[in-house]
Formats: sequence, C-alpha cells, structure tokens
Amino acid sequence: MFSNGSAHWWPAFLIWVLAWISLGWLDLYLDLANLSMVLLIGSAAASLWLTPFWSIAVSTIAIVAFNWSFVPPRGSFHVDLNQHLLLLVAMVMVNGLIAMLMVLQRRAAIRSNDQQIRTTLLASISHDFRTPLATIIGSASSLHDQFHQLTDADKQKMVEIILSQSNQLNQITNNVLQIVRLDSNQLNLRKDWESAEELVGSAVKLCRQRSPKRQIDVSVDTGLPLLWCDALLVVQLLENLIENAIKYSPSNEAINVTAHLKVHSLIFCVSDRGAGVPPELADKIFDAFQRGVQSSKTGSGIGLTLCQMIAGIHNGSIAVAAREGGGSVFTCIFPIKENRSSPPLEKN
Repeated sequence: MFSNGSAHWWPAFLIWVLAWISLGWLDLYLDLANLSMVLLIGSAAASLWLTPFWSIAVSTIAIVAFNWSFVPPRGSFHVDLNQHLLLLVAMVMVNGLIAMLMVLQRRAAIRSNDQQIRTTLLASISHDFRTPLATIIGSASSLHDQFHQLTDADKQKMVEIILSQSNQLNQITNNVLQIVRLDSNQLNLRKDWESAEELVGSAVKLCRQRSPKRQIDVSVDTGLPLLWCDALLVVQLLENLIENAIKYSPSNEAINVTAHLKVHSLIFCVSDRGAGVPPELADKIFDAFQRGVQSSKTGSGIGLTLCQMIAGIHNGSIAVAAREGGGSVFTCIFPIKENRSSPPLEKN
C-alpha cells in the first residue's frame, strides 16, 4: 500500500491530521485561495510517505472534503463554475504533479544510495581479492623463477602461503555469493532437524583444516534439542565467527566455542582473547564494511554481515559483547520449536 512499508503509514496520516487541524483554525483568518495552499503543503508532505496511487487517491478525497467544508456554499458539493471550479481542478492537477515528483525524488535517492553501496561493495571486495591474489602470484612466481635455488623449507613455506591465501579467497567468494543469495527474492532454505553438536563440529573441523595450529576448545551441552534450520547456512555462520576470532586474536590464545540451552532458545557462543570491540561499534559491526578493531588485516566486513543475515532468516539474532578478562564474545540465539525426536525443553 505504501512505498516505505505498512509500518510507516502513520507519518502521512499524522501530516493529514495536522493539515486539517490547521485548515480549521486558519479558516478564521485566510481566504479560500490561501486555505488551498495549506492543503497543497499537507499533500506534498504526505506524498513523501505514500505511493503515487495512494497519494493521488488521498489527495483527491481531501480536495472533495475541502470542497464540502470550505468552498461556498459550504456543506455541499456544488461548485461555482465562474469562481471555484478552476481552483479545484488546479488543486487536483498540482497534487498529482506533487505526487509524481515525490516518487521520482525517492527513486532517485534510492538509485543514488544503491549506487553508493554498489561502489563501496566493489571497492571493498576488490581490495579483499587483490591482497591474497597478489600474495599467491608473488609466491607462485618465486617458486617458478627460483625453484632450484630455494631450499625445501622455503618451498614448503611458499606452498603453505599459497594454500592459505587460496582458502581465504574461497571464503570471501562464498560469503559474497551467500549474501547475494540471501538478499534475493528466490531464497529456498533447505531446513531440517539438526544437532547442535554436529553443526558446531562441522564448523570447527573446517576451521581447523585451515588453521591447524590454532587451539579451538569446544563445549556443547548434552541433551540439547534439535534445531530446525538450514545446516549449511548455520555452519557457515559459525565458521565465519570462528575465522573472525582467529584473525583478530593472538595466535597463542585459544578460541572457545560453546552451545547451550536457555529457555526456548539455542545459544551458540564464540569467544576470543583479541582486542575486543568498542562499545560504540557493538551495534554497527554487523553492518557491511564496518570494523570493530583497528588492524592491518584485510576484510570487508561481509563475513559478519552474512552472519547477521543467516541469523535473521532463522528468526534469530546475533550480538557481540566484551569478554571478562579481555576479548569478545559473539552470541547467536536461535529460537527452537518442539520436535518429537528432541529432548523436552528445560527452562533455566
């Protein structure tokens, strides 16, 4: 019905209410032509929130009501052809033009915003791709040009660098593709009853393969109910959080991954001992291209944005908080529903 969603109809309604209150009060002081200007101002302001159809429809009704209330003879729809018909026709036409101009302005603003987001996205992602690509090309070139001069240890190191950067490229690509998929209108979730232990285990296994030297401690409560979810997406969410913790915390500190039940929600937590997230960025860190800490590490921030999107489509939520003793705790909350194959829910 409305251009900004049904949840935002009230500004237009409030504007029209104020316009009619003003008309009733100013009727004592202004002539008919000036009163019509008040109505046009109200129509222009309300058009900021309405679609062209509803803007024109509501404005037309308002003009009819204006005719009944203020155009002589009052209390009727009779119009003096010589004095007032042109005024009413002009009001209808001007209201229509205002409605069209408002929608054109909104569309231009949306296109400008979309273009800005697209430019930022391309610039950020191109930076993310360019850095590991440059590292891969540099290491591969050294292997090609100096293969016989390099020691076996140097060769092994370069191969590990190439493999590590290739995995990073693969993860960036997967995140971008998933964001595009989740943002489309043709999303088809493959939900099933999944075990929290298997979800956490799959994510931790993938991260250990890429970072075999990092310590990842896992604690999953026993007897947890099954979660109705898209397993691939939830695993990717947990994988992104663990990778983020690995990237932004000291290499000698363990990453902690836990899962437990609280009331009717399944809680996943990923904790680290990094620099932490400033409180003022706690709500913004999940927006695309935001960073919670100053670091030389690359990353566009799309990993955490994807986490928020995955949690959202499962009617869940994600948040970050300071960890006691230093670091951060990323908490994902997934509501659960009854399943005959699940253990009974317990309230904590």
